Amino acid sequence: MSTLSLSLYIYTVLVCLYPYVEAFSSCKEVYLSKNRNNSGEYVLYHNEKPVKVYCFFEGYWVYTFISKSSYNTPIDMSKLYTARNFAKIRIRWNNGTQNEVTVENLTGYQNKSDLYFGYNNHTSYQGPQSKNADYMSPYLFLGFLPISLTRDKTIQGYRAGDRDFTFRNCDANPNSYITFYFNPNSSHPRRVGNSDIFMTGWMDYSSLIDNSLSMGSEFYFDFEMHMGGCGGFMTSYSVSNIKVALGLPSGLLTNSAAHEEDIGDMGNTGMIIGLVIGLVLLICVGVVAVIFIKRYIVTSEKRDIFKNDITSDDYTIPTKNDQSHEYHTLENSKKPYMNVASVSGSRAVSNSEYDYAANEYVDLDQIGLGNRESNNDQYEVVEQKQDMK
Repeated sequence: MSTLSLSLYIYTVLVCLYPYVEAFSSCKEVYLSKNRNNSGEYVLYHNEKPVKVYCFFEGYWVYTFISKSSYNTPIDMSKLYTARNFAKIRIRWNNGTQNEVTVENLTGYQNKSDLYFGYNNHTSYQGPQSKNADYMSPYLFLGFLPISLTRDKTIQGYRAGDRDFTFRNCDANPNSYITFYFNPNSSHPRRVGNSDIFMTGWMDYSSLIDNSLSMGSEFYFDFEMHMGGCGGFMTSYSVSNIKVALGLPSGLLTNSAAHEEDIGDMGNTGMIIGLVIGLVLLICVGVVAVIFIKRYIVTSEKRDIFKNDITSDDYTIPTKNDQSHEYHTLENSKKPYMNVASVSGSRAVSNSEYDYAANEYVDLDQIGLGNRESNNDQYEVVEQKQDMK
């Protein structure tokens, strides 16, 4: 692997790991991470998939509103609430005004049943209408009374804004819910329904939200509400086409010791993650260092070999044999110069007559000629003055 490829790999790993250094699964974890209480949009992670939410911090509670853009994420609803005795619903009117209201079970049922929060399911509850669900799913489900309680012909209903809104179930029809449709294809409900004072009581007693706390339209859903037998059925299209949002409640810690313990646990988790990432980085740096060292050693060895070839006493140069057109090499001799004119009975040896194959030289020391102080023009370097044609 080249250095550039390895560097790109390390960078990719770091980019991929970064979102998980502070990956939260609930608005409560967002709050506890740095004790921040600013309401606003956040991204949670369920099964390593992003879930865009709006975290609304109010007193000792935080409400999680899920975005419609998260319709294709397997949302784990159990991570988004710690209480089921109430919920918050927000309403967005056509003119952009936003209201909110707290909803609960009727006072007489609060010790018998909690609310139900479901993602694309309604265990133990009736609903929603299949002719609407087939076109507008997935959905969030808010159940008031389960089937086991709605089958009785009794006074039923819901509580909103500290008021009970009731009806008598005339035929034991087991519907008691509000469905919040993601409706990714913007489909129109096949069953629209009608509204009345009982069904819209939670809207009429809602309170205006300050503009600074308003949520974007992506957090507001089409809805379907069904009560009874003799209660009513309506959708967002039957009440001036309004949109609604479901806020799931989680209790923030009021005990300082428990708060410190939770933050300590999260700090330990963060430390472990940091150590793992640090170890990965250390290994990567070590690999890069080893690669650089190996390359440096190989380069140095090649440089030394090349240098030795250039400076060697046995350095040879190519020569050409005129007769055979073959190339030979002659060793670089360190023999002294020969003054051919001063050798008795000798003659100058021309390049054409010199037998290179024999590799013979005249050694002045052997013939007793120690005086080499002569005219430089009379000296001839036998080996180097070759005809290189």
